[in-house]
Amino acid sequence: MDVWCFKHQKGMNYKSAKLNDANGDLGHRWFVFYYFRDPDTGKWVRFRTWISAQLITRSLRYDRAKEIQKEINIKLLQGWNPFGKQNRGLTCIVQCLDKFLEAKERVVRERTIISYRSYINHFKKWLELKRYDQLAVESFSYYMAGEYMDSLGSVKPIANRTWNNILQGLRCCFTFLVEKEYIIINPFCKIKSLQEVQAEINAFNKDELDILREKLPTYNHDLYVIALLIFNCFLRPQEIVRLQVHHLKESTNGQLRIPGSVSKNKKSETIAITPHLQIEFNKLNLEYPGDYYIFGLHMKRNEKMAAPTRIAECWRKFAKEFGIKKNIYALKHTGNGMALENGANIRDLQLQNRHSSLDQTQRYLDRFSRTVSEKFINSFPKL
Repeated sequence: MDVWCFKHQKGMNYKSAKLNDANGDLGHRWFVFYYFRDPDTGKWVRFRTWISAQLITRSLRYDRAKEIQKEINIKLLQGWNPFGKQNRGLTCIVQCLDKFLEAKERVVRERTIISYRSYINHFKKWLELKRYDQLAVESFSYYMAGEYMDSLGSVKPIANRTWNNILQGLRCCFTFLVEKEYIIINPFCKIKSLQEVQAEINAFNKDELDILREKLPTYNHDLYVIALLIFNCFLRPQEIVRLQVHHLKESTNGQLRIPGSVSKNKKSETIAITPHLQIEFNKLNLEYPGDYYIFGLHMKRNEKMAAPTRIAECWRKFAKEFGIKKNIYALKHTGNGMALENGANIRDLQLQNRHSSLDQTQRYLDRFSRTVSEKFINSFPKL
């Protein structure tokens, strides 16, 4: 049965994809085939993409065939030439996953590659369990991708956000394989993300800020400077631990340059240093080599970088002792809210937050303004 009919037009160098369904016999291999004219000999050459025998019903195989045919024909119309690439789709899926990890290890940060490894290793175990681990990558279908995503949380419940992170990681992996022409279609691209509960944005109240202001400088001055970097400069913990001595020494005119080696998005950017933060910077002992990390191992100047989680660990000790329940990153929200209430314009906040657009800043402030409204509440007259 042909599920994609075509008319070959004179002068074209390909014939559109069709299905060979073995007359509907599930006991035989099904495949999608198309012809392309050999640029050297001028002869027609047939190319085949096999339909996985793991798809055990006719409807699943026909659905898979339609997906493959559509993508092949779109690529052929766009001028794609299959010569020289036709054997990549036969590569074992596990080998392709390894190639993705190898490529990402060269371009992403360590924390990101750790996440990718976790997603891929779990996926490999599932492939082995289902006996898909020796499957040619071109035979891995939308149905199989959905089967894997449906299996998540079957043993131990996982949060929707975790589920979405895994989906995004696998989408990225198979997009890479499409770009490298191992496959034609991304089997995870049609799977929809789950709805997540929007995280509540918390801010410090006046009493908590008073405790922080009065106690933290003497309790742990380095942690106090970190708090100011979050409160005034809106830096992320992973960016703070990457700051080196020379970054502060090179700051001029109230500006701190955040190079791509430090920033989360790998872009070089500049943020403003408040006068109070500059005073606290000057109290730090920076008589160290320029490549030492300011908040390195043990949260002190050190040639070894500390893990971002060390900031949270140090903060929890202080917060527990003085009865503060909020995490240190809530200072970013507090700083934004207080700046807004004190008349800061949205463009300044965009630049200091290093947001890519004013819309991104506005969306952030819209969420924040729902939780911080003490000034508004206190402005009401008594009845």
